This record gives sequence, structure tokens and C-alpha cells, in this order.
Amino acid sequence: MTQMNNHLILLSCSDKKSGHSRNRALPAIETYNGPMYQSLRKFLREYHWPANLSISALSAQHGLFGAIKGIEHYDLRMTPERARTLTAQCRGALSKWRDDGHADVHVALGKDYMPAV
Repeated sequence: MTQMNNHLILLSCSDKKSGHSRNRALPAIETYNGPMYQSLRKFLREYHWPANLSISALSAQHGLFGAIKGIEHYDLRMTPERARTLTAQCRGALSKWRDDGHADVHVALGKDYMPAV
């Protein structure tokens, strides 16, 4: 059984995206350019990525996924209806992360994203 001491940060996507992501797939953590992602990248530059930390992103286009996954530019806004259609996929992903030892989940989602989780 996996030791339960890993942390998961769950962030909503950002409508602000890096301009260079329009031409090719980049990791979501580099593509999204909103304030939370800027702060997170600054932290990771200064303190490095802790071994027991996973970061996930929730987007209207891709659902819930690991933030190092490469994504191409898209423009799809999350709505409460879209979030509800993503519920099963999100629950499955969260269940897998829990089974992989992520005991703590830290959530930073807006009101339109919350119905998905």
C-alpha cells in the first residue's frame, strides 16, 4: 500500500495563457498564466518542486489532469453545466490520486468549477 503523505494542489485553469502556447503543446503549468500559476511558478523556481507534491488543473476543455501534461491553446470557458458534465471524470482522477497516496488535497477553484469536484 502507498504511504499517504503526498499533497495534491488542484487549480482551475486560467483564461490568461502564454502567447507562445498557441503554436505548440506546452505543460499546463507553463501555458496558464493567471496569478495563481505565476505565483506557483515563482515558488517552484525559488524552492524547487517538492517530491511529495502533485499539481493538477481543471479546465473546461480537458477536465482534471496533471499540470505537467502538454496542452495546446484553447478558448473554452467553464460553465456550471460544463462542470457538471465533468463530475465523473474528476471523481475518477481524484480517486486515482488518492489511491496513489495523495492524502491532502488543496483546492483553489472558482464557483463555476466547484460543481465538477
